[in-house]
Amino acid sequence: MKSLFIIPAAIALFLALLAGALTVAGVHVRPADAIASAVIAIAAALLGILPITLRRASDPAGSWLMALAGTVIHLLVVSVASIVLILSGIIVLGDAFPFWMIGAYWLSLLLLAWRLRLMAMKVQPKC
Repeated sequence: MKSLFIIPAAIALFLALLAGALTVAGVHVRPADAIASAVIAIAAALLGILPITLRRASDPAGSWLMALAGTVIHLLVVSVASIVLILSGIIVLGDAFPFWMIGAYWLSLLLLAWRLRLMAMKVQPKC
């Protein structure tokens, strides 16, 4: 359950620090792009944790399969949410949103894979 707090906090903190550093450096940062990418990445990471959290069996193969399903869910949520925001006109494609989203995607995928590996290894028998 720690991952439900660690992942969103790490994503939000990193993107806020990045936006602050870019603003201090003189780069114009549109807050809507950074906030939208952070919200999408956090939602995708939390939905990616669900399969391994809700698994019933305690076999190692099932745990790794649920971890794989979590990464696929993460990819689909990020892709669909980004496309919906762009097509609805909420986010303008000509701005920096795609770059913020790519960075947020890779950060959330890294954190998600780290937590999924730790959760799947709990079921793995000791060799």
